[in-house]
Amino acid sequence: MLVNFKFKNFKSFKEETSFSFERGQKRELNHHIIHANDKYELLPIKVIYGSNASGKSNLLEALHMLKMFILRKGIRFQQDDYVDLCSNFDNHKNPI
Repeated sequence: MLVNFKFKNFKSFKEETSFSFERGQKRELNHHIIHANDKYELLPIKVIYGSNASGKSNLLEALHMLKMFILRKGIRFQQDDYVDLCSNFDNHKNPI
């Protein structure tokens, strides 16, 4: 389960950007919250909105790239794993 997605230097996102599925400050609609491993309170759905050319599609492309990386490599992650895709892209001798 994806809890938090951080990325940087991808298309229009030069600085580090975080997209979290954790619940925020509001405590409304508690019955919709997903409790994962007694550690995370997650939202079942996220909405992405913004003005034209604000990066909505680029965020979705970054998530898609992560998905394709995982599927093509057949990687299995453990709880709290951190994946540094940059080290794979920077190494031209051993591409993904």
